[in-house]
Amino acid sequence: MLRFFVLLGLGGAFLCAAAGVGAFWYYGRDLPDISRVEDYDPPQITRVTAADGRVLGEFGEQRRRVVSVDEIPPLLLNAFVAAEDASFYEHDGVDVVGIGRALVINLLNFKVSQGASTITQQVVKNLVLTSERKWSRKIKEAILSYRLEERLSKREILAIYVNEIPFGHGVYGVAEAARRYFDKPLSALTVGEIAYLAGMVQTPERYTLDRHPEAARQRQEYVLDRLLELGYIDQATFNAAKKAPLVAHPPESAGNLARYAVDMARTELEKRVGKADVAHGGFRISLTLDTELQEELRLALRDNLIDFDRRHGYRPLPIVPETERNRWDERVTALTRRLTLKEKTPPVLAFDAEQPAPDDEDGEDAPAQKNTKVTGPFWETMIRRVRPGNLYFARVRSVEKNGDLHVTLGAREGLIPAADLVWAKASKPAKSAKGKAKSEPASDAFKPGQAVVVQAGADIENTDSKIPVPLRLAQVPEAQSAMIVLDPESGAIRAIEGGFSYLLSPYNRAIQAKRQPGSAFKPFVYLAALRSKRFTAASLLVDEAVEYPGPEGKTWSPRNFDRKYRGSIRLREALAQSVNTITVKLLNDTGLRPVIDLARSLGIRSDLAPNLTLALGSSELSLFELTAAYAAFSARGVYHEPYLVEKVISPDNRVLWIHEAAPKKALAEEEAALMVSLLRSVVDEGTSQQAKTLGRPVAGKTGTTNEQRDAWFVGFSPRLACGVWVGYDDRHPLGRGETGARAALPAWIAFMEAAHRDMPTEAFPSAPELLHTWIDPETGAFLPGDDPKAVEELFLPGSIPEESAAATNGDTEAETNDGDREREVAP
Repeated sequence: MLRFFVLLGLGGAFLCAAAGVGAFWYYGRDLPDISRVEDYDPPQITRVTAADGRVLGEFGEQRRRVVSVDEIPPLLLNAFVAAEDASFYEHDGVDVVGIGRALVINLLNFKVSQGASTITQQVVKNLVLTSERKWSRKIKEAILSYRLEERLSKREILAIYVNEIPFGHGVYGVAEAARRYFDKPLSALTVGEIAYLAGMVQTPERYTLDRHPEAARQRQEYVLDRLLELGYIDQATFNAAKKAPLVAHPPESAGNLARYAVDMARTELEKRVGKADVAHGGFRISLTLDTELQEELRLALRDNLIDFDRRHGYRPLPIVPETERNRWDERVTALTRRLTLKEKTPPVLAFDAEQPAPDDEDGEDAPAQKNTKVTGPFWETMIRRVRPGNLYFARVRSVEKNGDLHVTLGAREGLIPAADLVWAKASKPAKSAKGKAKSEPASDAFKPGQAVVVQAGADIENTDSKIPVPLRLAQVPEAQSAMIVLDPESGAIRAIEGGFSYLLSPYNRAIQAKRQPGSAFKPFVYLAALRSKRFTAASLLVDEAVEYPGPEGKTWSPRNFDRKYRGSIRLREALAQSVNTITVKLLNDTGLRPVIDLARSLGIRSDLAPNLTLALGSSELSLFELTAAYAAFSARGVYHEPYLVEKVISPDNRVLWIHEAAPKKALAEEEAALMVSLLRSVVDEGTSQQAKTLGRPVAGKTGTTNEQRDAWFVGFSPRLACGVWVGYDDRHPLGRGETGARAALPAWIAFMEAAHRDMPTEAFPSAPELLHTWIDPETGAFLPGDDPKAVEELFLPGSIPEESAAATNGDTEAETNDGDREREVAP
């Protein structure tokens, strides 16, 4: 009998072995190629950073950064072994003992409560096979795991594993996880942080530190116990790690500060390496952007557009009937998800929060603020913070007798004072008892339940929901604007915005849009005339009605903006006052070719009309081109092609390219200095006198096109050149009186004031060859320097009349920083 059972057992074992061999032979015939593991090259994140290192944006299929095995601390590798596969260094890819143990435990528990996949098997499953729950897949996985262990070392397999595994929140790989949760490189992680990362991969959603701190801590302690038990750390290290606090510290990011710039960087990268490589990711792009200047630029552009929009009346939103409010809430919620920056609580619509807010990558909605239960429709959603400059949807709750509006702003109450509603007065005035028209309170235009857009004037944390948030009535501007800031000495783009909101309109008007610059083109005409030596800044010309031959036998008569003629006027004054007739005369006398050639040397590549309307800015240019050209005036005549991308690092850590400066001498120093002087006159006594409030040397020129369809201001200081454009995308007029000085210049002033707040006052560079003399401002005739009527004028070499003995070289004395002329020149 014993012999029978022995033979039966041997036979069973033989049959099992044969079945195993057969299964391995059967499933091992057409296995996937394991070389894809050896050639591990997964999708990675491309990260775009500003000049100060702050992250401006990311793009790519997966948020991952691959690191080599040498970059990974040994303890980190061992922590994953301790947490996931204690016998990793002993088995050959499949842990037979572990499989048997798991099988017994699962049978005893009548459920699958323990797995037996090794780290090698997980690598094979993730990179070669699928996650389907079939015996055939497990057999293939085991065969491939054995093969992989023959071809790669344990450390190499571990490195692939820790680069591949997900860590929640759309993060893959341990390097990106260290950044996401602790803002650290791998080499700086503490023992406690290493244990946490190794432990969370089992179920990232369950152990996310900022959502489930207790579970995260318990899992970390389990890994620490395993590290101690397996001898990877000593008792002292274990004790210190358990006592140390475990606190998540996500990296600081510039968020949505520069979406247009990030888009520009991506486009540039695609041109260099191709869309396929960019999609695969892994690049690190360093931009020239200054985040502080970018913040100021963005605020200046938006405030200016909102103020412009308020000048042109209120566009009421509908009153939502009670029966329709749930449907309205659904529509607004959908719009919110598309336009808002995802915070830790679902935010109310913020038009300037430039990032979509889909559900969390782990399938969970963003949680409510701690101790706050978020229930009900959109209007009852909690707002974590009301930020200045942001626009939010709210709903009118009540209209007070004093005219104040109380609004519902998420779970908060907001207050719009009556004084802030004046610009939104009802269009039909009420009548008094005597039948005379009387002013109707602005608050009468609003009814309970009506939707409104509001703006916060201060950064308000949600500390006390019982206190109404002070708000102002706003609306989303229909007009658009673009701004760009350059470093004149290098061409580096320090800040750029292509519109009011990237998500509302990703079209970058700073570089893509071409619009008529109007009078902002005039400096090229004046400089070409001065270069000819037939004109000087003191030349007298007659501002009068004049006709020129036009197409088809017709005549063309340029008119001044104010429809007035000034008679004799100096060239300097004509530019300062932006006199159209004088500019056309200069172009007619100088010729088209010198002006066009000058514009080309200053980087203007757009088509230029070969007719006299060119003098008035009829040819469409980009803000990018025009600002770069003006920057050359400040840079002593040196033109720098504007650039945004400073350096690009490839996925394999090679410098793919780095910007190399290629300055071009476009103007003589004295020509540039003379243009700076003329454009300073535009500020000191011309169309841009508002800019004098800056209290420092600045220069620039306004531009306004026919019917006020485009408004411009382009100007500069010794440090920065900044251009502003305002207009409608459909090119309809901005409105009566909306000139460059009114619609565009305020944004320029607001930005330049903030940008120069901590900068010393500097004078523009002088040019030794530029000649100075004294003239009569009414006649242009030369005067002795002590004559009460005398004003100083500047001349290019060879352009001053020989009979003047008053001229001296400009290097003997210079203007003071505030622009006063202190020196005398002998007659």
